[in-house]
Amino acid sequence: MKKNFIRNILVSIISSIYSIIVFAQLPEIKLENNIQTISGGIGLDESIAIRKESKNWPILFEFSQINARKAQWISDVAIVVRDNKNKLIIAMNVEGPLILLKLAPGKYLLEATFEGNKNIRLFEIEDIKHKKISIYWK
Repeated sequence: MKKNFIRNILVSIISSIYSIIVFAQLPEIKLENNIQTISGGIGLDESIAIRKESKNWPILFEFSQINARKAQWISDVAIVVRDNKNKLIIAMNVEGPLILLKLAPGKYLLEATFEGNKNIRLFEIEDIKHKKISIYWK
């Protein structure tokens, strides 16, 4: 009985420390054109933290390039998001392979540019639904 108690305390302490480390690696929330963003994902701790946090955000984009049949994370992707009326919502450079955006429900167009090559995607944000969209360059 005493062994179980001590084991449970140790598991609790280790879990708490892990949570603190993971959350400590989450990049700061930035405001771009009145839209909250978190971008980054460089390094394992930061990418784990962003993915964990993504459940609380309407959309996560991840960017990669396919080299020799293998996807590799990329950064410094320029993004432009427009609404269904072609109004500019946000334009920025992403600081890593991942970006979270707090967008209102609606239909949007994403134009992502990496090394001069554009990738265009239509997407929709729905209430209470999280989406992940992966964008690849070849």
